[in-house]
Amino acid sequence: MALTVHGLRLSNFARRLSTTGEITNLMSSDAAKLNDLMPYFNIVWSGPFQIIIALVMLWNELGPAVLAGLVVLLMFIPLNAFIAKKSKSFQAIHSLAVWLSLAHLFLSYYQIVYLQFLNLLGPI
Repeated sequence: MALTVHGLRLSNFARRLSTTGEITNLMSSDAAKLNDLMPYFNIVWSGPFQIIIALVMLWNELGPAVLAGLVVLLMFIPLNAFIAKKSKSFQAIHSLAVWLSLAHLFLSYYQIVYLQFLNLLGPI
């Protein structure tokens, strides 16, 4: 979003340094980020509302036993955050390993093609 604002505030000289395609690309990227963010705005207001409605309905059915379940759920929030953090780090390590294996595969194929080319040339 900041890139779009910055792009719109550029002077004429600065606009000449970057192409229209670059500015359009930055603006479309910002628009895509906003588009991806929109569903989460509904969660901000509807999430607590849904939780309160569910707790009221459970209170009507179960009574004070709902509080025990609520306490257990609240106790698991830090555990869930810890697991999410570890999962993110494992995912980063896994993606790095995949990238390295693909790079190794590419270099191996390149070496094979290069050696075949040298064989095609014959002895020099």
